[in-house]
Amino acid sequence: ETNASDSANLFILFHSSPLSVNKYLSKNSSISLPFPNPASSFVKFTYDIPYGVNDARIIMKDITGNVVKNITLSNGEGQINIDVQALSSGIYFYSLVVENVVGTTRKILIQR
Repeated sequence: ETNASDSANLFILFHSSPLSVNKYLSKNSSISLPFPNPASSFVKFTYDIPYGVNDARIIMKDITGNVVKNITLSNGEGQINIDVQALSSGIYFYSLVVENVVGTTRKILIQR
């Protein structure tokens, strides 16, 4: 039996492979799994966006589909820390979008 105070301490980890839009583009673009997951204050991604790509971004949406973060990525290899402190606890979805092509969407859990 789980009471309300116990359920606040429960969380789920989502495991999956890094996102890639290689299937749709001749240029290889990828982003790592978020760390940590679940997250409470920030989420860290590493990415590789080839030079010559004009538009690459990470888009995070809440469970209802509202965009909560829209982060532009620079070309080359890099990493980014996304501040999630202002987001409520819950499940969010993130996608790598390269030149208007959306890679596979994955889940991340924000937990307080």
